[in-house]
Amino acid sequence: MRCPAMKSASRKARTALLALCLVCSGSPALAVHVAIGDRLPAITATAVDGRVFEFASPGEGVTAILFDRGSSPRTPDVSDLLRAVLGDERLREKPTRLVWVAAKGSEPGMIPASVRGVTRDLLVINDGDGELFERFGVVVQPTVVICDSAGRVGYAAAALGLRNRIEIESAALLAAGVIDEAEFGRRLSEGAAPAESEEVDRATSLARLAVRIADHGMIEGATRRLREALELDPVNEEALAGMGHVALLTKNTDEAERWYTALLARNAGSNAGALGLARVRVMQGDERIDEAIGLCRTVIERDPQSAEAYDVLGQAHQQQGNDEEATKCFHRRDELLAASGDQHNP
Repeated sequence: MRCPAMKSASRKARTALLALCLVCSGSPALAVHVAIGDRLPAITATAVDGRVFEFASPGEGVTAILFDRGSSPRTPDVSDLLRAVLGDERLREKPTRLVWVAAKGSEPGMIPASVRGVTRDLLVINDGDGELFERFGVVVQPTVVICDSAGRVGYAAAALGLRNRIEIESAALLAAGVIDEAEFGRRLSEGAAPAESEEVDRATSLARLAVRIADHGMIEGATRRLREALELDPVNEEALAGMGHVALLTKNTDEAERWYTALLARNAGSNAGALGLARVRVMQGDERIDEAIGLCRTVIERDPQSAEAYDVLGQAHQQQGNDEEATKCFHRRDELLAASGDQHNP
């Protein structure tokens, strides 16, 4: 079974793949254990109609996996969004399917009206014992995972809304091979909030876009935009944090440390800087773990509702072999996420 700790950001450049799980706009996802570029776990499940579904080999085309109890007030919105995306005329020649994983307590074969018609190929899996929810680390409902034909994850989000339309649509087209990475980046850029004429505002806008495309594996494009942001505003905190984030994605802990230290020098109270540096210390391990724990506790003192802080703290305790404390931290992380329904990290 997959470890409850979040993956600490190791994603290589990837092409033509995608998935929707819980994703943040500036840090690795907290509430879903699969990360961008991961292969889905080798789990076999039987749908209520008797068909067998292999998560690691979902089949040709684009597959959306919807984790939901079926009674969530957001289910109709998410279903409408998926229906619009999977029904896009540009995907007409590409096989698309929806796999609905019904949460514990759902009746076998129960299909919400809002889910019907999303795609012609619909499989319903009753997860009565909650195993699939646990394996995927689903906390916030509804959560959607969209993958390519090889079962690889490329994009992640939960509690979706119309504001996610451009990203979801672009990710589906990328997974199907309809558009390439350059077009994907362009579409996200056009969908971003318009930047003001002031250099600081443009730098911030560039930094936010850079982090989004970095989480899709487009490291070079993200780095280029972050450098442009820092040319416009050399002390832009989101750009400094973004550079640290990209360094973590490539497992360059020395570079990540440099950027997060620079951010903390600029703003000693930056939670992004403290948690970024804590992630670095966790990756470095050994005698650095105590510092990671101290940084996380400092953030929790400032912001007791920081799910990310509990996530990193849990990883630090786990590195020390303190499984009891790690479990408490992960439990608190999940409680905070479930209570807030927030899909973004601090």
